[in-house]
Amino acid sequence: MLKKFLLTAAAVGVLASGGSAETFVLSNYKHWSVSYVENDNSEVCIANVNNGEGLGFNLGVAPAYFGISIVDPRIRPGGDLNFDMEIDRMGRWKIDSAQVRSGNVYADLSHASSSFKAGLVDEISRGAYIYFRERGAPRKDWRYKFSLRGSRVAVDELLKCSKRLGTW
Repeated sequence: MLKKFLLTAAAVGVLASGGSAETFVLSNYKHWSVSYVENDNSEVCIANVNNGEGLGFNLGVAPAYFGISIVDPRIRPGGDLNFDMEIDRMGRWKIDSAQVRSGNVYADLSHASSSFKAGLVDEISRGAYIYFRERGAPRKDWRYKFSLRGSRVAVDELLKCSKRLGTW
């Protein structure tokens, strides 16, 4: 039930409205699941990891979309958010103008360079943990931390799914 909520929340940010979405789980491994979600107008592949407490991190790929989202039922709508993301506390990725909606923060990275996207996906697949904090917060004040254990398998499945959509 929780995974279905997290996937639905992630898909809402990607799929245009136009009918109900159908979700097909392609694989589950460790804390990760990879799904294909479609409605009448759109389709997306989503890799999702959750911490078991209602919080989740998603990586979504569609023909005209590449993005990440954080699912947290405590998030209230309120404009845009700039945040920093680190994988294994190494290099920092700056994410600007993420949309804040009720229960979700969406960062559409479709406009990013191919090397940025490939580097991010590669680091996620090889990393142990991913951390998020609001820009300007003290470096040790991480708001979210997700395990990337099993992410290599999840990313492989996500790439297979995205190739079926004609992306990557």
